Parts: sequence; C-alpha cells; structure tokens
Amino acid sequence: MTMRILLGTGLVAACMPLAAHAQAGPAEAGRNWSAITDCAAAPSAEQRHQCMDDVLRRTGLLSDARVAEEARRDFGRDAPSRPAPPPPPAPASASAPSSASTPEASAVDTDRLVTTIASVGTTGYRRLRVTTAEGSVWEQTEAKSFNSSPKVGDTFEVEHAALGSYRCRFARSSRYRCQRAD
Repeated sequence: MTMRILLGTGLVAACMPLAAHAQAGPAEAGRNWSAITDCAAAPSAEQRHQCMDDVLRRTGLLSDARVAEEARRDFGRDAPSRPAPPPPPAPASASAPSSASTPEASAVDTDRLVTTIASVGTTGYRRLRVTTAEGSVWEQTEAKSFNSSPKVGDTFEVEHAALGSYRCRFARSSRYRCQRAD
C-alpha cells in the first residue's frame, strides 16, 4: 500500500512539469490552438504534417535531435516519391524572438550515414550482411573480397551512389555496393 502511494506521488511529481509546459498560459495555449486550426486548412496531407511539425517545434515539443535520429534510423529505406515540401511560413512579426537553431545549422546529412557495426555475418556466395547500431541491415551486392573481416564495433559508413544505389564501407576497407535488407 505504501509503495503504491509513493509510486503515485512520484508519477504525479514527474508529470507536473510536462503538464505545466503544455498549459504554459491561456494566451499561448490559444495561440497554439489557432496555429493548429490553421494547419487543418492546408490542402494536402504533406502540408498539414509539415505545419504541425512547425507548431510542435515552436512549442519545444519536437526537437531537431529527434528528427535527426529518425532520419538516421530510416536511412536507405525506399520512400514513396513525394513533391518537395513547401517553404516554412514567414514569422508573424519582425519583433518575434528568433530561435537559436536555424534549418541550415541543424541540417542532417541525408546522403551519408556513419554508425557502428552491431553484428556481422555472411550470406550465400561469401557476401557480407551487416547490422548497424540503429538496427538497419545492409547486404553486400557485388562480388568482392576484403583483406580483413569487419568486427563488431567497427565504424560502418553507407552513402548514396549512382542511380539510387548505395556504397558501404567498414573500418578501413574499400567501398563496396550494398542494399538495405530490412
């Protein structure tokens, strides 16, 4: 019984700052809600999603670090072709405080992924199958042998190559063609 009371009290104490931040003030809550209703008027799903992301970033609920981590996790997956996202809306007034991070400063390198090897194995025809720290699985697609085998913990790089293909490299090996297998 005492443990339940302590856990309940701890849970309430832990959630208080989150609730206070979400309800920052009636004026700010009203402004955020009006921004959300403006997003609902966007003509396409992509524009609505981008608008909601902008609102969440302004309130501090969506960080650039989280967006970058999701981009790393999804690197190499086939994404459906979409039109380019619209440019972000201009600030409401010139006197509004500007955020410290700009899109240029927090841009994520989407043409290259550098990570570490979590596990490594071979498939048929002595081709490598590498699992990264993020959980993505990459398979070698060209017949190529290496002087040394990759080891768990080695640096692993994946970069975009010509015609939508990818080139991988572990430790100090030469680059080889690969594809995402998960």
